[in-house]
Amino acid sequence: MTDQEQLKLIVYYDLDTGVFTWKKRDIKLFKHCKFPKGACNNWNARYANKECKTVTSDGYRTIMFQGKAHVGKRLAWLYVTGKFPDGKIVNIDRNCENNVFSNLEDVRAKECARRFRRVGWGSESGVKGVFRSDRELQPWKAQITVDSKVINLGRFKRLKDAIECRKAAEVTMWK
Repeated sequence: MTDQEQLKLIVYYDLDTGVFTWKKRDIKLFKHCKFPKGACNNWNARYANKECKTVTSDGYRTIMFQGKAHVGKRLAWLYVTGKFPDGKIVNIDRNCENNVFSNLEDVRAKECARRFRRVGWGSESGVKGVFRSDRELQPWKAQITVDSKVINLGRFKRLKDAIECRKAAEVTMWK
């Protein structure tokens, strides 16, 4: 039985709402228990047809599957695509409670870090990689990091020019 089949055996995932619901379980899933029928009846009375609601301290929903707690968005990916994601699953709208499949994306770890890294609170430019230079004639500097190496893109008179250069570098260097 595949991982997807095992998952679909125990939960239902609603593509439109992103909500997981526990399915009623068959007694076969409790064969390891001392009293399988009682354990099955108790489990079904307590959880069947109810939303999977375990939430971590940072707001992510988790579901026990194959003896391990999995983040809901990873299981949503498995449920729909049939395989665990290759990279990290990110919520496109950055809302960790919104696990609607159309809001999920599989991205590499580097891409995820790059995309969601925040601009420092003291940034005058408001743009990653664009900051004040120590030169009066060219007060703005642009740079980008590729494969852990900082690449200086130049110094600019106008903030707008530095931002344009940085954005162009993102497109060409982060393919």
